[in-house]
Amino acid sequence: MKKHGIRKLTSLLLALSVASSLFLCACNGTGQTTETSETTEETKPVITAPPNGRDTTPYPETKLDGNRDHHFLTTDFCYIESEKYVLFLEKNLDIPGDFTNNLDLIIAEIEKQLGLSVAPAGFEDHKLGDMKSYYGSNPWENWRIGPKIAIFVYYNRDGSSANEANIENYDLVVSMNDLLSDEYWNSTKALREDYERKSHYIRYEDLTSALTKAIVIRNAKQDVPETALRGICEYMSRSVLTALAPGNLSIDVANQRRNLYLYRIPEAVNADNAETIFENRYSINGRSPFAGSVEIYGWYFYQYLHEKFGEKFFTMYLEKLNISVVNTKSTETVKFAYGDDVFTNFGDWCVENHALQYASDDY
Repeated sequence: MKKHGIRKLTSLLLALSVASSLFLCACNGTGQTTETSETTEETKPVITAPPNGRDTTPYPETKLDGNRDHHFLTTDFCYIESEKYVLFLEKNLDIPGDFTNNLDLIIAEIEKQLGLSVAPAGFEDHKLGDMKSYYGSNPWENWRIGPKIAIFVYYNRDGSSANEANIENYDLVVSMNDLLSDEYWNSTKALREDYERKSHYIRYEDLTSALTKAIVIRNAKQDVPETALRGICEYMSRSVLTALAPGNLSIDVANQRRNLYLYRIPEAVNADNAETIFENRYSINGRSPFAGSVEIYGWYFYQYLHEKFGEKFFTMYLEKLNISVVNTKSTETVKFAYGDDVFTNFGDWCVENHALQYASDDY
């Protein structure tokens, strides 16, 4: 009888303890929900508050499971927060399950190869851009996310075929046809009638180029000359994907299918003209250069610098740029970093390696 009475008392105390816990959870105002794993019975909190800790929007945080064959379809605005960025998504998007994992890998590889940080000393906070011109509204108004990169994903409401990853302020604004859901695609006449507008893979080369630009701008204390900036973005879009492609199918597909960029150049590069071309960006007699010619020049230029100066090839330049007098001639800063003979040596390297030697007469 005593044992039976003890068991009844123990059961009663346990029931009261559970009820008390449930009451406290219901009233603590944390705004968290829990998910229970079927295999481990372990509860995991899912945070629904915005990353700045202030309830400024009704739109929730979501997660991706990392599986490239799984997809997350957005039915409204939502966001995904990572260690170094916040991904802002609008409705009608189809996001592969490994998308954020790949962004994490790309950012880490950019930081590693360039020797730069997403959040350098002194870069602490910035206000998010106004997305009304892209979304038609501004769901993230007044949000502040510290030094993290904001990556806004949107679709072109006019049905255009643009695939773009551009920089606004210190953040990315991304439009890619392959991030649109099939339902939206098929409901939009301009897109439905031209299926070839989809590349059928995520253009991680474009995202890498734009992320490189954002990280460089965050670390630069003054404007980076156009040839230097466009060149390092092109260089990194190739170098990073090449480094990450082994063992990552999504990035490998992007690396294999990207355009070879066999751009035309109006003038073969040599020791006599390499500096002039860097400064003038192939502009001859006031005419604009061929599309992509500045990027291809910069790609080879940074290949040479990496080969010549090693892993610190870019920080050597950025350090000198950051202490240079504003409006200094762009080639002078390059020579300040790498030596007065850097352009003549690069021109000789181009000739020896048959790089930038295939000029087009059609200019």
